[in-house]
Amino acid sequence: MAATTFNGPVRSENGFEQISIASGTGAITTNLDVDSSGNIETTGTAIFLKPYTSITDSTYTVTSAMSGTTFGLNAAGGIVVTLPTAAAVFITSSLWARPSRPLVRSTRQRLMSCIPGSR
Repeated sequence: MAATTFNGPVRSENGFEQISIASGTGAITTNLDVDSSGNIETTGTAIFLKPYTSITDSTYTVTSAMSGTTFGLNAAGGIVVTLPTAAAVFITSSLWARPSRPLVRSTRQRLMSCIPGSR
């Protein structure tokens, strides 16, 4: 069959398939399938997906360069994951007595706020 070029949307009520045919046997392999609901199944690499890392070691250190990566925790004995240090956030306002102070509550202040009647 010849290559066909379309100008405009290609439409189907029953989905789309991209196939390959083995030259020796003629066997057909479906490489990409879009069903009638729009679900996509592929044997290739989907480059539009976010990075994915499968963690199988008992310890793993995540770096800030890995921001946006999805991690699969795939070790039977449990995993200890070390995360990068969070960046400090400073809020400045002319309404504050000390505008350059970070908006951080101490551990004691956080704990005391959980106890009714305490300050």
